[in-house]
Amino acid sequence: MAIIRTHRPVWNRQLCIPCGACSRRCPASVFTELADEQDSLRGRVARLKSLPKNRANQPPCQRACPLGQDVPGYVQAVAQGDIERAYQLVIETNPLPSVCGRVCSHPCMQACVRSKLDQAVEIRTLKRVICENSKERQSPAPEKMRSEKVVVIGAGPAGLSASYFLARSGYSVDLYEAKQSAGGRLRAAALSDELPADVIESDIELVRSSGVKIQIGSPIQTAAQIDELLANFGAVVLAVGAGPEQSPEHLVWLTQNKNLVITPKGSLQADSKTFMTSQAKVFACGEVMTGPRDLIRVIASGKRAARAVDQFIQAGDQS
Repeated sequence: MAIIRTHRPVWNRQLCIPCGACSRRCPASVFTELADEQDSLRGRVARLKSLPKNRANQPPCQRACPLGQDVPGYVQAVAQGDIERAYQLVIETNPLPSVCGRVCSHPCMQACVRSKLDQAVEIRTLKRVICENSKERQSPAPEKMRSEKVVVIGAGPAGLSASYFLARSGYSVDLYEAKQSAGGRLRAAALSDELPADVIESDIELVRSSGVKIQIGSPIQTAAQIDELLANFGAVVLAVGAGPEQSPEHLVWLTQNKNLVITPKGSLQADSKTFMTSQAKVFACGEVMTGPRDLIRVIASGKRAARAVDQFIQAGDQS
């Protein structure tokens, strides 16, 4: 049967973005002779890119990102010269964009379709450019404010992330940090040129702009303090970290809390889906729950914990 087509797509290096939309709908998967086209996009992709069947309708870069960043969206916005739109797309799913623009392990680039054709799009560098050039570095106000309050303990990457997404969901959030500055493990990295202190501060200010009240020099280190917080807040999120910047004693107070369970590996036991610990209304996220992890996955843990807390509180509203 002859193939009748009205359009012959041509690959243009300058216009192509790593969305994967063409490969998901490529007719060469049905009409295999189209894969022999030497000068078209579909021929090139069909020959060089192996695509799994029945996958989600989502670009590989976005699917590989633990935060689910809309990579094609902000890459295209940059290409169109709309830095402010690009920045808003980034902070929709990333509370620490400036940090990630410098030190993220960029799994998105490893998954980029273009890496099979020539080289991956410099996604991490583009994020850095967006953050350095955006003029409106503020989190948008939530669509609806809620009456419940949530407290997060630990202002490292996981705690900042959980606080940010809870605030964007409309909750009043207090973030307690025992040290005299927020940032946690990021502060150790700030000693190098790779992650200057002012870059960390810019992301902390983004978290503050979402409405999070950060209280530094405010240690929460006893079971009695947790109980007191539970009497005044709808949920408590423990994000006290477990990285090399922490002293071995920093989790001792958790082991003394009879309502919490510490695993043989020294991490805080919590459900991997609900993020709730063995104590009601007390959640955990980040390295205190998982042990040391890659930065982007620690940030994603905070985001997922915020979603779990939101679902828990909303379920209580309906009961």
